[in-house]
Amino acid sequence: MPTYPQSGRCQCDAIQYQVDEPFLFQVQCHCNDCQKYSATAFGISAFIPQTSFHITKGTPKKWSRPADSGGTVDCYFCGECGNRIYHHNPNKPELIKLKPGTLDDVSVIQPQMHVWVRSKQPWVEIPAGVEQHQTQPEF
Repeated sequence: MPTYPQSGRCQCDAIQYQVDEPFLFQVQCHCNDCQKYSATAFGISAFIPQTSFHITKGTPKKWSRPADSGGTVDCYFCGECGNRIYHHNPNKPELIKLKPGTLDDVSVIQPQMHVWVRSKQPWVEIPAGVEQHQTQPEF
């Protein structure tokens, strides 16, 4: 069982952060945008309350883009190494979508849901019993 707070950082250590409480849930996304930003078959997001997320070193850069769902995604990343740290939906300011691969302890990554599975790569296998959605469900 993980203990909190948890810490994380970008690849070059210019951006560091802390998470004060457990994730609300974790999602593995197979949309084309997540495949592109992660340079692999999917992206993973760990949803946490904005109040439990704190940047402890550095200032991430922000880039905004339209989402497949029709909304907007603000993407925060390190301006030095380019590592994505988190995403934020301006229409849901109370949530942060942390990129959990940036955590110091990645053993906490255990997605409970797969979204945009209609775009999933055919070689990716989703474990039996894990919730799936063809597109974006309402969170």
